[in-house]
Amino acid sequence: MRRLAVIRFFLGFLSLSLLLASAPYLADLEADAAQPTAGARAHKGIRLLALPPLSEARFDVSIVPPRQGLDRIADALDLIYRHSPVNARVIEALKTRGSVILIYFPNDLRSRARFNHETIALFLPDFLRKGLRKAGDGKEFVVVINHFGVKWPATELAAIIVHELVGHGGQHLRGETEAARVLDLECEASLHEELAYQDLGVEKKSRSVVLFRRQMENRYCRDFRDFMRLYMPKRMALWDRLNPDVPALLEHFAQYRRSQTAELPAPSPAAPTFRSR
Repeated sequence: MRRLAVIRFFLGFLSLSLLLASAPYLADLEADAAQPTAGARAHKGIRLLALPPLSEARFDVSIVPPRQGLDRIADALDLIYRHSPVNARVIEALKTRGSVILIYFPNDLRSRARFNHETIALFLPDFLRKGLRKAGDGKEFVVVINHFGVKWPATELAAIIVHELVGHGGQHLRGETEAARVLDLECEASLHEELAYQDLGVEKKSRSVVLFRRQMENRYCRDFRDFMRLYMPKRMALWDRLNPDVPALLEHFAQYRRSQTAELPAPSPAAPTFRSR
């Protein structure tokens, strides 16, 4: 459980960091994707693929077989569709604009340009375009899950899929991943993940979720919270509960994002200064 909590603490930042990682690293991932699939199926209109480990790969843990790995991913999707309607609607919107693909890939997902941290899932929209098939019409919304990720409890795996697919996939759909700040991208994706924890009934006082909440509020959403404190202080109460009002916060987050390209009225002299990085 301690290792799980530590991985959770760093997961949000690492996910987008790896998405923006060095070109050689992404080229290697694309080369890995060129190998034959170990399993494939469709589930709720979503393509599920299993890729085999590389021939030279060495693991110090047991590897879940392809069929079982896809079963676990499908179970996590079922939880999202059954219990998290807001997040499920975003996935349905992605399906109307391109292909939604979840890949079980039992290999390391870490950047050679970063410290030696592990992560369990990544949103990599171009993962398959130079591998299994040529680019088709529309966008591809691809989440890659490794051999650690498929072993997570179904509720927590579902929340991670929400973070990557709903959070970063929605940003990719809107064309925001290139221009927006990493912290803001992670803040929005973390809000969707928080909603998944609420909807799925995950224990909010567990160590891993407490660490996630601290990371979300004190790092990724810090500037967003400062914006709210400055321009809508009465709405800060949306945060001050065990289960924050995520749908309302997402509406305010959209206003916050618009404020970065529009001029807002000057706050009163007594108001705190909003940090801009």
